[in-house]
Amino acid sequence: MSRAKILDIIYKGLKSIKRDVAFPASEGMALWSTGGVLDSIQLVQFILELEALLEEAFNKKIILISDQALSRTKSPFLSVRNLVDFILESLSDE
Repeated sequence: MSRAKILDIIYKGLKSIKRDVAFPASEGMALWSTGGVLDSIQLVQFILELEALLEEAFNKKIILISDQALSRTKSPFLSVRNLVDFILESLSDE
């Protein structure tokens, strides 16, 4: 599992929800909250899409909305970088 592969999967998921976002985007791109490219409904759609894409790519069920994700001081959904880090952590925990 590489950071680049996870980035590609995230961008694929974002493209399916937000067709008007320019790609490739940077890891610093805000996903949600102030300045984010997704509103709350799009964030939910994106997370569901991303979980399916990750399961397909890694042949593992990865749950992105979990107590671990929601209890963090820094949300994994604020930026692409935070999300990549969280996914890498989740994959290494299994």
